[in-house]
Formats: sequence, structure tokens, C-alpha cells
Amino acid sequence: MKTATNQHEPISNRKQTLPIKVFCTPDERQTIIEKAKQCGLSVSHYLRAIALGLGNTRIIDFSQTDELIKTKVELGRIIGLLKLCLNRIENIPLDSRVLFRETVSSLIREIEANQASLKALIQRAVKS
Repeated sequence: MKTATNQHEPISNRKQTLPIKVFCTPDERQTIIEKAKQCGLSVSHYLRAIALGLGNTRIIDFSQTDELIKTKVELGRIIGLLKLCLNRIENIPLDSRVLFRETVSSLIREIEANQASLKALIQRAVKS
């Protein structure tokens, strides 16, 4: 964060700073609180970041990131079910087993690639 006297020195103790009052309607107040929460920031940090135009503060909607993580986990569950299908291959007619194994193995590889892409996307969003 930046001080009022020198815009390049970080403030080590926020308790020594002065508050600024902002008048808003109850609806506006609630919207500000919700947006700060979505970004994983306190209301003060959120408003400072917006007002000061801090380039190093990235506003991330963590609820969306959580949904991406849940999707990645679900893909893992699908992989588990497909592997279970491969273990039960004896129930499939002999002439179809090779095609079945190739198809399921291909699906697993494709889902694993999508999982890796999703993981990289989540990491980039959170780190930036």
C-alpha cells in the first residue's frame, strides 16, 4: 500500500492511518461488501486498490475459482470411474475389448490433459 506523503513507501501499520468516510446507500454498501468478499479482500483493501489504481492488486472472483477447482475434482472422479470400467473389462465381449480399452484410455488421457490445463489456469488466476 502507499502513504499519503510518499506514494512509494509501504505502510507497515494500518492502525496509524486515518479513515475516510464514504457516504452510500444501504444497497451500495452491500454491493461493495459483496464485491470485496468475491475478491478475497477486506472492504478497506478493496476500496484502496480501486481508488489508488494499484496495478499489483489483482481482483479475482474467488467464487469462480472455487467452481473451477470443483470442476477439476469432478474430472478426477470421472477418471476414477473410467479406470474402474477398465478393471471390469472381462464383462465385455472378447472381440470388443481392444476397442473398449483404447477408447477408455483415450478418454482418460484427454480428461487428464484438460485437468492439467484447468490447474494451470487456476494457478495463473490466483498468482496474478
